[in-house]
Amino acid sequence: MKKTFRKIHLWLSVPFGIVLTLICFSGAMLVFESEITSLLHPERYTVSITGPRLPLATLVHNVAQTLPDSVQTTGIKLYPDPTATAEVGLTQPRHAVMFVNPYTGEVIGRNQRPAFFKTMFALHRWLLSDYKRGEFSWGKTIVGVSALMFIFVLISGLFIWWPRTRRALRNNLKVVAGKGRHRFFYTLHSAGGFYAFLLLLVMAVTGPTWSFEWYRQGFYTLLGAQLPQEKGHGGQGKGGFNGKGKPEGKGKPDGKGKPGGKGHPHDKGKPFPSSTPSPEALEAQPLQVPASVAVWDKVYATLSAKNPDCRDIEVGDGTAFVDLNGWGNQRAFDAYEFDPATGRITAPHLYADAERMQKAGGWVLSLHKGDWGGWLSKVLYFLAALFGATLPLTGYYLWAKRTFLRKKKA
Repeated sequence: MKKTFRKIHLWLSVPFGIVLTLICFSGAMLVFESEITSLLHPERYTVSITGPRLPLATLVHNVAQTLPDSVQTTGIKLYPDPTATAEVGLTQPRHAVMFVNPYTGEVIGRNQRPAFFKTMFALHRWLLSDYKRGEFSWGKTIVGVSALMFIFVLISGLFIWWPRTRRALRNNLKVVAGKGRHRFFYTLHSAGGFYAFLLLLVMAVTGPTWSFEWYRQGFYTLLGAQLPQEKGHGGQGKGGFNGKGKPEGKGKPDGKGKPGGKGHPHDKGKPFPSSTPSPEALEAQPLQVPASVAVWDKVYATLSAKNPDCRDIEVGDGTAFVDLNGWGNQRAFDAYEFDPATGRITAPHLYADAERMQKAGGWVLSLHKGDWGGWLSKVLYFLAALFGATLPLTGYYLWAKRTFLRKKKA
């Protein structure tokens, strides 16, 4: 039986090993993207408290003044931390937000993903190929197939590693560093692969849901869950903000979301205002902001009082979202519909009341990225992914060494 698993392990690893190294390495680089970005650009995320917070309508209008005619504001996100910047969502490009000082009204700028992380993401998802959303991509397909093969490589590797006796178990759990290079690489590949097995398997099983629609549908069907939709509760998007979904890839760097995201700078827009716009300026562009913006302060005050421990609160046109804090599904949120004229909450949709299958989408993403357990899980995922990148390399070494020795004996 082990002989069969050795063949499966070898002949799947040889053709897909290099791709798996690239996928694992780029994935490891993305684990702490938010924390690193916050260190590189602290001015986007932190401000000094200089007085009372300005009305949300003022902040939104300030941002609207900087936008070209084709772009509109969709909502605003605020954090419990009083030194955090406010974030105003935009209709385009996808995931775009503008950072604004909530005390002075100064528009700080748009979210920009650092070039390194943009490259790592493109490498991780479609091997740097020229991918356009909704179109076929060879890079994306190769990544998906490689992830599927990785599942079989990991399982066959576990069967090869599995010891027959307790004594063999003790030996199989050791990484031997003092008995030559070959022994070190062999034990590192074998024992290290066992230690990283579970996390790597979780990444490999969940990864193809972003590569193949058939796998995605089958995966969620097997879980007895609904496919994540833009308006799915606890999934990967929120249906508010004028139906544009939650602007992901824009959150605070301190574990409150992933900064960056795609988009282009609005270099053809109007200059950033440094103060509150005049009433005449507000009247001049009524279509650039949601109609219910006048009652957003009331909605935010109501929800912040009810949810003092939340991660953040987003208010859009007729809908507001409260992102929940804690371990587990990092896309968990409570949704609230409100009267655009009065700001009165009319229909709460609580995450706790949602069915299990409605929460699956957020769980899958959290399990794949490793942010479900805070810093602890992120460190473990980083180490597992980084080690996963070395497995094909040590495997190639062992295979080449064994092949060379066989030819030498012959």
